[in-house]
Amino acid sequence: MATTYAMSTEAQVIGQSLVKKKREDLMRVNIMWIFQSRLDGETGQEVEILQRGKPVYTIVRVVSGLNAFIAGGESEGEPAAFFVVIISRVFWNRMDQNQKRACIHQALCKMDLNDEGIPKTVEFDVREFNEIAKEYGPWNESLESFLEVTAQMKLPIKASVSDINAKKSLAGKARPAPPSA
Repeated sequence: MATTYAMSTEAQVIGQSLVKKKREDLMRVNIMWIFQSRLDGETGQEVEILQRGKPVYTIVRVVSGLNAFIAGGESEGEPAAFFVVIISRVFWNRMDQNQKRACIHQALCKMDLNDEGIPKTVEFDVREFNEIAKEYGPWNESLESFLEVTAQMKLPIKASVSDINAKKSLAGKARPAPPSA
């Protein structure tokens, strides 16, 4: 299986807009937005990126040390660490604008800075799911499943199921099409 990469200007524009509105703490950190395509070795067709059988829309990584030095193109010095967001192109191409914004916003929720301002990644938590659900509705299968479970358990999630369903109907479609067989 071959893997190809390309810079994503569309994701970068959305990301910069969301950083200004929601994550000003990340304004001084470089974030690279990159499409990843995995091509089937036999057919050459793009295939979904899956981990443990579940779709992977984005992967957020911190690039530092030697890799940051090489990427920076400097001849010497201490390189600044930065974020790389790898976006599944096959899923991105199936998303509407609301889903793309939700996808980028969710990726931004995985980013943080330590006390010295050095980039680090964090795991998703309930607050992040709640924030994304309130703003975009259940834009993907994982969030939709999470909201169904919380509704059954009657947990104190601020975004009610009716709020989510209203967002869902406004968005036109709930989530990117599921992986094809």
